[in-house]
Amino acid sequence: MVYSSFKEMLKDQDMTSIIEAVFDYDMEDYQSVIDGINQSSNIDEAFKVTEKHLIENHIDPSLKDVQEFKKIISNYFSQATT
Repeated sequence: MVYSSFKEMLKDQDMTSIIEAVFDYDMEDYQSVIDGINQSSNIDEAFKVTEKHLIENHIDPSLKDVQEFKKIISNYFSQATT
């Protein structure tokens, strides 16, 4: 399936543990990051949005849930090339 937006792709994902670990249930931060990724034109821009959030919130980028979130981002941006 090809998704028209990152938000659309997330509807098919279980985001509970990611929202807990990466966003500490802060839905404003979550929405802001998702909007930033949605507006990104490539994976590098999307990862910059994500990294900015991680740094500002002192979140370890090696966490399993962070890696899973990055995998979802990668899958979204790679769908256009497959």
